[in-house]
Amino acid sequence: MMSEDKRKSVIALGFFDGVHLGHRKLIEETVRIAGEKDLIPTVFTFRDFPSKDFEALTLPEEKERIFKKLGISRVIFYDFPTIKDMKAEDFFNDILIDQLDAASLVAGTDYSFGKGASGDTKLLKKLSDENGIHLEIVPDVTCDGEKCSSTRIRNLLSEGKIQKANELLGENAYSFEGTVLPGKKLGRRLGFPTANLPVPQYKFKPVFGVYRTYIEVDGKKLMGISNLGLRPTVEDSDNVNIETFIYGFDGELYGKYVKVVLMEFIRGEMKFNSVEELKARVESDKKMVANLWELGNN
Repeated sequence: MMSEDKRKSVIALGFFDGVHLGHRKLIEETVRIAGEKDLIPTVFTFRDFPSKDFEALTLPEEKERIFKKLGISRVIFYDFPTIKDMKAEDFFNDILIDQLDAASLVAGTDYSFGKGASGDTKLLKKLSDENGIHLEIVPDVTCDGEKCSSTRIRNLLSEGKIQKANELLGENAYSFEGTVLPGKKLGRRLGFPTANLPVPQYKFKPVFGVYRTYIEVDGKKLMGISNLGLRPTVEDSDNVNIETFIYGFDGELYGKYVKVVLMEFIRGEMKFNSVEELKARVESDKKMVANLWELGNN
Protein backbone atom coordinates (compact mmCIF):
# COMPACT_ATOMS: atom_id res chain seq x y z
CA MET A 1 0.00 0.00 0.00
CA MET A 2 2.94 2.31 0.71
CA SER A 3 4.53 4.12 -2.23
CA GLU A 4 8.27 4.33 -2.99
CA ASP A 5 8.29 7.74 -1.29
CA LYS A 6 10.08 7.04 2.01
CA ARG A 7 8.79 10.12 3.82
CA LYS A 8 6.37 9.75 6.69
CA SER A 9 2.73 10.75 6.24
CA VAL A 10 0.36 13.42 7.44
CA ILE A 11 -3.05 11.79 7.21
CA ALA A 12 -6.47 13.42 6.94
CA LEU A 13 -9.10 11.15 8.50
CA GLY A 14 -12.78 11.03 7.53
CA PHE A 15 -15.45 9.91 5.09
CA PHE A 16 -15.47 13.27 3.26
CA ASP A 17 -18.86 12.91 1.57
CA GLY A 18 -19.30 15.96 -0.64
CA VAL A 19 -15.82 17.31 0.13
CA HIS A 20 -17.57 20.46 1.39
CA LEU A 21 -16.09 23.61 2.97
CA GLY A 22 -15.52 21.86 6.29
CA HIS A 23 -13.68 19.01 4.58
CA ARG A 24 -11.69 21.45 2.48
CA LYS A 25 -10.46 23.22 5.60
CA LEU A 26 -9.24 19.86 6.88
CA ILE A 27 -7.53 19.07 3.56
CA GLU A 28 -5.91 22.52 3.46
CA GLU A 29 -4.49 21.93 6.94
CA THR A 30 -3.14 18.55 5.84
CA VAL A 31 -1.40 20.05 2.81
CA ARG A 32 0.00 22.90 4.95
CA ILE A 33 1.47 20.48 7.52
CA ALA A 34 2.91 18.34 4.73
CA GLY A 35 4.75 21.34 3.35
CA GLU A 36 6.05 22.46 6.72
CA LYS A 37 7.21 19.02 7.92
CA ASP A 38 8.12 17.45 4.55
CA LEU A 39 5.49 14.72 4.86
CA ILE A 40 3.32 12.95 2.28
CA PRO A 41 -0.15 14.62 2.25
CA THR A 42 -2.49 11.63 2.56
CA VAL A 43 -6.22 10.99 2.92
CA PHE A 44 -7.53 7.87 4.65
CA THR A 45 -11.16 7.16 3.78
CA PHE A 46 -13.53 4.39 2.72
CA ARG A 47 -14.56 3.14 -0.71
CA ASP A 48 -17.81 1.54 0.39
CA PHE A 49 -20.86 3.17 2.01
CA PRO A 50 -22.45 2.92 5.48
CA SER A 51 -25.44 0.94 4.17
CA LYS A 52 -26.80 -0.58 0.97
CA ASP A 53 -29.35 2.22 0.68
CA PHE A 54 -26.81 5.02 1.14
CA GLU A 55 -26.49 7.57 -1.69
CA ALA A 56 -23.24 9.52 -1.76
CA LEU A 57 -22.81 13.18 -2.61
CA THR A 58 -19.47 12.21 -4.12
CA LEU A 59 -18.52 8.78 -5.43
CA PRO A 60 -15.00 7.46 -4.68
CA GLU A 61 -13.58 8.37 -8.08
CA GLU A 62 -15.00 11.89 -7.75
CA LYS A 63 -13.48 12.28 -4.28
CA GLU A 64 -10.07 11.20 -5.48
CA ARG A 65 -10.04 13.76 -8.30
CA ILE A 66 -11.03 16.53 -5.86
CA PHE A 67 -8.40 15.47 -3.30
CA LYS A 68 -5.65 15.49 -5.92
CA LYS A 69 -6.74 18.90 -7.15
CA LEU A 70 -6.51 20.21 -3.57
CA GLY A 71 -2.92 19.02 -3.21
CA ILE A 72 -3.25 15.51 -1.74
CA SER A 73 -0.59 13.15 -3.10
CA ARG A 74 -1.96 9.86 -1.85
CA VAL A 75 -5.54 8.67 -1.27
CA ILE A 76 -5.99 5.47 0.75
CA PHE A 77 -9.38 3.80 0.22
CA TYR A 78 -10.18 1.03 2.68
CA ASP A 79 -13.11 -1.37 2.50
CA PHE A 80 -14.97 -0.81 5.76
CA PRO A 81 -15.85 -4.49 6.42
CA THR A 82 -12.15 -5.36 6.59
CA ILE A 83 -11.56 -3.14 9.64
CA LYS A 84 -15.01 -2.58 11.16
CA ASP A 85 -14.33 -4.99 14.04
CA MET A 86 -10.89 -3.61 14.89
CA LYS A 87 -10.46 -2.06 18.31
CA ALA A 88 -9.72 1.66 18.19
CA GLU A 89 -6.21 1.11 19.56
CA ASP A 90 -5.49 -1.61 16.97
CA PHE A 91 -6.67 0.64 14.13
CA PHE A 92 -4.39 3.40 15.36
CA ASN A 93 -1.34 1.18 15.77
CA ASP A 94 -1.75 -1.35 12.96
CA ILE A 95 -3.13 0.90 10.22
CA LEU A 96 -2.12 4.49 10.90
CA ILE A 97 1.34 3.86 12.35
CA ASP A 98 2.55 0.49 11.04
CA GLN A 99 1.00 0.54 7.55
CA LEU A 100 0.78 4.24 6.75
CA ASP A 101 3.76 5.49 8.78
CA ALA A 102 1.90 8.48 10.21
CA ALA A 103 3.85 11.34 11.74
CA SER A 104 0.87 13.68 11.89
CA LEU A 105 -2.92 13.28 11.87
CA VAL A 106 -5.69 15.72 10.96
CA ALA A 107 -9.34 15.16 11.89
CA GLY A 108 -12.60 16.98 12.48
CA THR A 109 -14.21 17.52 15.86
CA ASP A 110 -16.66 14.62 15.43
CA TYR A 111 -14.22 12.03 14.08
CA SER A 112 -14.73 8.48 15.41
CA PHE A 113 -12.89 5.24 14.79
CA GLY A 114 -12.66 1.63 15.91
CA LYS A 115 -15.33 -1.01 16.42
CA GLY A 116 -18.73 0.54 17.08
CA ALA A 117 -17.15 4.01 16.69
CA SER A 118 -15.73 3.52 20.18
CA GLY A 119 -12.84 5.92 19.59
CA ASP A 120 -13.32 9.70 19.57
CA THR A 121 -11.00 12.69 19.34
CA LYS A 122 -10.10 12.42 23.05
CA LEU A 123 -8.82 8.87 22.54
CA LEU A 124 -7.14 9.94 19.29
CA LYS A 125 -5.32 12.68 21.23
CA LYS A 126 -4.27 10.25 23.95
CA LEU A 127 -2.92 7.68 21.49
CA SER A 128 -1.17 10.37 19.45
CA ASP A 129 0.55 11.80 22.53
CA GLU A 130 1.67 8.33 23.64
CA ASN A 131 3.21 7.64 20.24
CA GLY A 132 4.75 11.05 19.56
CA ILE A 133 2.29 11.77 16.74
CA HIS A 134 1.26 15.36 16.02
CA LEU A 135 -2.55 15.73 15.99
CA GLU A 136 -4.53 18.63 14.57
CA ILE A 137 -8.26 18.82 15.32
CA VAL A 138 -9.85 21.22 12.84
CA PRO A 139 -12.79 23.28 14.15
CA ASP A 140 -16.18 23.06 12.42
CA VAL A 141 -16.85 25.42 9.54
CA THR A 142 -20.17 27.27 9.84
CA CYS A 143 -22.32 29.05 7.29
CA ASP A 144 -25.19 31.31 8.37
CA GLY A 145 -24.64 30.14 11.93
CA GLU A 146 -25.04 26.45 11.09
CA LYS A 147 -22.40 23.75 10.78
CA CYS A 148 -21.42 22.88 7.23
CA SER A 149 -22.23 19.18 6.94
CA SER A 150 -23.09 16.53 4.37
CA THR A 151 -26.52 16.12 5.98
CA ARG A 152 -27.28 19.80 5.63
CA ILE A 153 -26.25 19.72 1.95
CA ARG A 154 -28.51 16.72 1.31
CA ASN A 155 -31.45 18.56 2.86
CA LEU A 156 -30.80 21.64 0.72
CA LEU A 157 -30.58 19.54 -2.46
CA SER A 158 -33.82 17.76 -1.57
CA GLU A 159 -35.53 21.15 -1.18
CA GLY A 160 -34.26 22.48 -4.51
CA LYS A 161 -31.97 25.00 -2.79
CA ILE A 162 -29.12 24.30 -5.18
CA GLN A 163 -27.36 27.64 -4.91
CA LYS A 164 -27.11 27.39 -1.11
CA ALA A 165 -25.93 23.77 -1.35
CA ASN A 166 -23.27 24.86 -3.85
CA GLU A 167 -22.10 27.56 -1.44
CA LEU A 168 -21.38 24.84 1.13
CA LEU A 169 -19.67 22.68 -1.49
CA GLY A 170 -17.32 25.50 -2.47
CA GLU A 171 -15.66 25.06 -5.86
CA ASN A 172 -17.16 21.58 -6.10
CA ALA A 173 -20.71 22.54 -7.17
CA TYR A 174 -23.11 19.59 -7.22
CA SER A 175 -22.77 17.56 -10.40
CA PHE A 176 -23.21 14.28 -12.23
CA GLU A 177 -20.46 12.69 -14.30
CA GLY A 178 -20.40 9.91 -16.83
CA THR A 179 -20.46 8.83 -20.45
CA VAL A 180 -23.25 10.15 -22.67
CA LEU A 181 -25.44 7.29 -23.91
CA PRO A 182 -27.83 7.15 -26.86
CA GLY A 183 -31.43 7.68 -25.76
CA LYS A 184 -34.72 7.34 -27.58
CA LYS A 185 -33.97 10.56 -29.52
CA LEU A 186 -37.39 11.93 -28.58
CA GLY A 187 -35.87 15.31 -27.81
CA ARG A 188 -34.25 15.44 -31.24
CA ARG A 189 -37.58 14.66 -32.92
CA LEU A 190 -39.26 17.41 -30.91
CA GLY A 191 -36.61 19.97 -31.77
CA PHE A 192 -34.52 19.96 -28.59
CA PRO A 193 -31.78 17.28 -28.79
CA THR A 194 -30.32 16.38 -25.40
CA ALA A 195 -27.27 14.66 -23.95
CA ASN A 196 -28.53 11.69 -21.94
CA LEU A 197 -26.54 10.77 -18.84
CA PRO A 198 -27.63 7.88 -16.58
CA VAL A 199 -27.35 8.69 -12.86
CA PRO A 200 -25.40 6.06 -10.87
CA GLN A 201 -27.46 4.08 -8.36
CA TYR A 202 -25.37 5.17 -5.39
CA LYS A 203 -25.26 8.87 -6.31
CA PHE A 204 -27.51 11.16 -4.25
CA LYS A 205 -30.48 12.47 -6.27
CA PRO A 206 -31.72 16.01 -5.56
CA VAL A 207 -35.38 16.83 -6.08
CA PHE A 208 -36.45 15.75 -9.58
CA GLY A 209 -37.14 18.50 -12.07
CA VAL A 210 -35.68 21.08 -14.41
CA TYR A 211 -32.40 22.86 -13.68
CA ARG A 212 -30.21 25.55 -15.12
CA THR A 213 -26.93 23.74 -15.65
CA TYR A 214 -23.68 23.84 -17.44
CA ILE A 215 -21.99 20.85 -18.99
CA GLU A 216 -18.24 20.32 -19.10
CA VAL A 217 -17.01 18.51 -22.20
CA ASP A 218 -13.53 18.43 -23.74
CA GLY A 219 -12.37 21.09 -21.30
CA LYS A 220 -15.15 23.54 -22.20
CA LYS A 221 -18.10 24.76 -20.15
CA LEU A 222 -21.31 24.93 -22.18
CA MET A 223 -24.54 26.53 -20.94
CA GLY A 224 -27.57 24.28 -20.71
CA ILE A 225 -30.90 23.29 -19.23
CA SER A 226 -31.36 19.81 -17.78
CA ASN A 227 -34.14 17.54 -16.63
CA LEU A 228 -33.30 15.22 -13.74
CA GLY A 229 -35.70 12.38 -13.10
CA LEU A 230 -37.71 9.52 -14.55
CA ARG A 231 -39.27 11.15 -17.67
CA PRO A 232 -42.82 10.12 -16.62
CA THR A 233 -44.52 11.51 -19.77
CA VAL A 234 -42.59 9.31 -22.19
CA GLU A 235 -41.26 6.41 -20.12
CA ASP A 236 -42.33 4.03 -17.36
CA SER A 237 -39.04 3.29 -15.66
CA ASP A 238 -37.16 3.47 -12.37
CA ASN A 239 -33.95 4.53 -14.11
CA VAL A 240 -32.93 8.07 -13.17
CA ASN A 241 -31.38 10.17 -15.94
CA ILE A 242 -30.23 13.72 -16.40
CA GLU A 243 -30.88 15.03 -19.92
CA THR A 244 -29.24 18.27 -20.98
CA PHE A 245 -30.08 20.62 -23.83
CA ILE A 246 -27.02 22.74 -24.68
CA TYR A 247 -27.63 26.23 -26.01
CA GLY A 248 -26.00 26.94 -29.38
CA PHE A 249 -24.48 23.46 -29.62
CA ASP A 250 -24.87 21.32 -32.73
CA GLY A 251 -22.25 18.64 -32.17
CA GLU A 252 -22.35 14.97 -31.20
CA LEU A 253 -21.70 13.91 -27.61
CA TYR A 254 -22.43 10.15 -27.68
CA GLY A 255 -19.58 8.27 -26.02
CA LYS A 256 -18.00 11.37 -24.49
CA TYR A 257 -17.30 11.73 -20.77
CA VAL A 258 -19.09 14.81 -19.45
CA LYS A 259 -19.87 16.57 -16.20
CA VAL A 260 -23.27 18.22 -15.68
CA VAL A 261 -23.22 20.88 -12.93
CA LEU A 262 -26.46 21.98 -11.26
CA MET A 263 -26.71 25.77 -10.95
CA GLU A 264 -30.36 26.60 -10.22
CA PHE A 265 -33.62 24.70 -9.66
CA ILE A 266 -36.37 25.84 -12.06
CA ARG A 267 -39.38 23.58 -11.40
CA GLY A 268 -40.33 20.09 -10.27
CA GLU A 269 -40.72 17.13 -12.61
CA MET A 270 -44.18 16.93 -14.19
CA LYS A 271 -46.17 14.33 -16.09
CA PHE A 272 -47.96 15.85 -19.08
CA ASN A 273 -51.09 14.55 -20.78
CA SER A 274 -49.42 14.46 -24.19
CA VAL A 275 -46.08 14.85 -25.91
CA GLU A 276 -47.42 18.11 -27.39
CA GLU A 277 -47.95 19.52 -23.88
CA LEU A 278 -44.44 18.39 -22.95
CA LYS A 279 -42.96 20.12 -26.00
CA ALA A 280 -44.76 23.39 -25.24
CA ARG A 281 -43.53 23.41 -21.64
CA VAL A 282 -39.98 22.56 -22.65
CA GLU A 283 -39.96 25.47 -25.09
CA SER A 284 -41.15 27.75 -22.29
CA ASP A 285 -38.49 26.40 -19.91
CA LYS A 286 -35.80 26.84 -22.56
CA LYS A 287 -36.67 30.51 -23.02
CA MET A 288 -36.76 31.13 -19.27
CA VAL A 289 -33.36 29.54 -18.69
CA ALA A 290 -31.92 31.27 -21.78
CA ASN A 291 -32.85 34.57 -20.15
CA LEU A 292 -31.21 33.45 -16.89
CA TRP A 293 -28.09 32.68 -18.91
CA GLU A 294 -28.59 36.08 -20.61
CA LEU A 295 -28.82 34.41 -24.00
CA GLY A 296 -31.97 36.20 -25.10
CA ASN A 297 -34.48 33.77 -26.61
CA ASN A 298 -31.96 31.42 -28.22
